[in-house]
Amino acid sequence: MFNKPLDFIKDINNGKHIVVFYEDTEYARTIILKYIENGLLNGEQCFFLSTNEDNKFIKREIQESINETSSKIIDIDKYIEYSLLYISSFTDIYNYPNGVENAIKDIINIIKIPSSPYFYNTFEGIHKKITKKIALKCLHKVETIEQIKNNIVWERNYRNTILRDALPNCSIICSYPIKDILSTIKGESPIYSEWMANLLEIYDAVIYARRYWKGAAFNLC
Repeated sequence: MFNKPLDFIKDINNGKHIVVFYEDTEYARTIILKYIENGLLNGEQCFFLSTNEDNKFIKREIQESINETSSKIIDIDKYIEYSLLYISSFTDIYNYPNGVENAIKDIINIIKIPSSPYFYNTFEGIHKKITKKIALKCLHKVETIEQIKNNIVWERNYRNTILRDALPNCSIICSYPIKDILSTIKGESPIYSEWMANLLEIYDAVIYARRYWKGAAFNLC
C-alpha cells in the first residue's frame, strides 16, 4: 500500500509499529509531531521519548503544531496535567546507566502510567479505554558499523519483542536518519542497506521522508 506520510499517520491502528527513515530532519519532525497531535486530538495518551533533546523545546513544537491545525485554542499544559501527554528526554539508549535492559524497563514503566486500563478524560468528561501513541527516538546519528549492530540487537530483542509484549495496545513510531534513501533501498549502500532490510522485516509499516518534502508510506504486513 502506498500513501503520503502525513495522510498515513492519521489512521494508524493500535499495536502497529512504524519506522521512519528520513533524509530531511524537518520533514521527519513534522510527521512525528502530526502523529502526536492526531493522538491528542483523538483523546489518546501520547508519549514523546527522545535522547538528547530539550523537553521545553519539544513541548513548544507540539503546541505550535496543534495551534496550526486546531480551530480552538488548546493549552498543551492541560494535556500534560491530565497525563494525556508525557515528554521525556533520556540518556542515549546504548550508554544508558546499567545497560539497555534498564532502559527498556524505564520506558515501559513510563508508558504504563496510569496503570488502570481506563482513565478519566477531562476534556470529554467520560471514562474511556486507554489507547496510546508513542514517538521513540533512541538514536540521532547512525554513522558506524558498531552503532548499526547495536541498533539491530535493540530492535530485534527489545523493541520488537519486549515492547510489543508489554504494550500491546500502543502504536509506536521510531525514526532513523539515512543520507540517501533510494540508493539504500536498492542495496547500494555498504553500511545502511542491510541494516534497513533488517528493520523492514520487523516493522509493520515504513515511512520514507526524503528531501524537498517528498515521501511515501507503506504497510508491510
